[in-house]
Amino acid sequence: MSKRNVCYLVLVVFYSLQAKAQKYEDQYQQCSIQLKALGFNVDSIYFERLRERDSCLKGAIAPNFKAVSIKGEQIELSKLKGQVFILNFWFTRCQPCIEEMPELNKLVDKYSDKNVQFISFAPESSDILLPFLREH
Repeated sequence: MSKRNVCYLVLVVFYSLQAKAQKYEDQYQQCSIQLKALGFNVDSIYFERLRERDSCLKGAIAPNFKAVSIKGEQIELSKLKGQVFILNFWFTRCQPCIEEMPELNKLVDKYSDKNVQFISFAPESSDILLPFLREH
């Protein structure tokens, strides 16, 4: 398993009205049953099981969330309904996250005229993020 799989998670979410799709929370619980049954410490097997569980969630309707952008804009998943967007979870000390930035920026450029939105989440404050983003 590559360290990229451990350090970041990129979700491509097509948030749509699918009558047959389960709610995310329900599907998450169902997909997590085997993972919970293992009951062992975090190691490579654990991360492989996480990957399996997460791939099981394809097609589930994502739970709503609210966030504030680095520019102070409100982001709410339910208001993005019907749009295509990519969520990227990363942090400034994650080397694979930093290495993927040029490729993600290429995707942003490639899809800039295709109404695809890119949203990146990082757990650090704007005091840390703004200088980091200027540098990278």
